[in-house]
Amino acid sequence: MLNREYLQDAKESILKFEKIVLPFIKETNFIKGTFVHIEKATVDKYKDLTKEFDMHSSIDLFNVRPKGIIGLSLRIQGGYYNSFTIRKSRLSNNETEYVKIGRAIKNKGKYIYPYYMMQCYINNGKLCSIGFAKTKDILKCIDKKKYILNHDEKSDFYPVFWKDMKDKGFKVKTKIIN
Repeated sequence: MLNREYLQDAKESILKFEKIVLPFIKETNFIKGTFVHIEKATVDKYKDLTKEFDMHSSIDLFNVRPKGIIGLSLRIQGGYYNSFTIRKSRLSNNETEYVKIGRAIKNKGKYIYPYYMMQCYINNGKLCSIGFAKTKDILKCIDKKKYILNHDEKSDFYPVFWKDMKDKGFKVKTKIIN
């Protein structure tokens, strides 16, 4: 059974992605292909399967391309941080992206995980910035730099700044809109 907080967060993410982020991606060709939003399917008719993708592997979207399908993690937040945020722990004690994705990477292909992560910052209903990078590279940055954990009322998380990743030679596609 999905809890109310998860369903509300999923609905907000779906709405922001469809109304703000996806039009930008299509207009600018920021990422090629079409998208299947896992969280939307979670609250619609494919609840059982899609819940497993989201809750067990941190895959929120599928990016469908002519040669295959790529799993993506999607984070949409307010603010102007220009970073990827990876939760280390949650007040609810549910497994986090750091745990699920880390386990999948360590098991070298046994478990699936989002190949890419897309982080979007939206303020006053407008997309302010978008970042896109390999999830494996984001976790490498966390493990190498030993980022300091930040906290909010629900979780502890690592902020991995896009500029830091670029400075370290990782490929990060970004667009600052404002």
